[in-house]
Amino acid sequence: MGLTGIILMGLLLMLSSVEAYDGGGWDSGHATFSGGGGASGTMGGACGYGNPDSQGYGTNTTALSTALFDNGLSCGACFEIMCVNDTQWCLPGTIVVTATDLCPPGGLCDPPNQHFDLSQPAFQLIAQSQAGIVPVFHRRVSCERSG
Repeated sequence: MGLTGIILMGLLLMLSSVEAYDGGGWDSGHATFSGGGGASGTMGGACGYGNPDSQGYGTNTTALSTALFDNGLSCGACFEIMCVNDTQWCLPGTIVVTATDLCPPGGLCDPPNQHFDLSQPAFQLIAQSQAGIVPVFHRRVSCERSG
């Protein structure tokens, strides 16, 4: 198979993955990360959870864009997220994160964007940190945690 065939196969795989998730309640958006490797930058936040890790939320947390934050009604909500269409930086699989903060106003965080500013540990489960920003599919899911 020549280079053209490999490229076509890659495009077909990406399109089939988009179709598989598009019908399952998935929306598109973007994700970045903030804070350090230990998620220290995610402490506090607009939802008032203080230290999300000690409160039972772990380090898979996110700040939401204004459109997703919904004036705080999304605090504590869980979202399943996967990196898509970026074969250079994306990692396979999905993660579930808890909304604990509002993404700072400006750029990607402004309406109508659907943006997730993930903790660095959460981001590194779906993409390489060198990417900085990646396209994602996301959907709201039930939260499963104790405490």
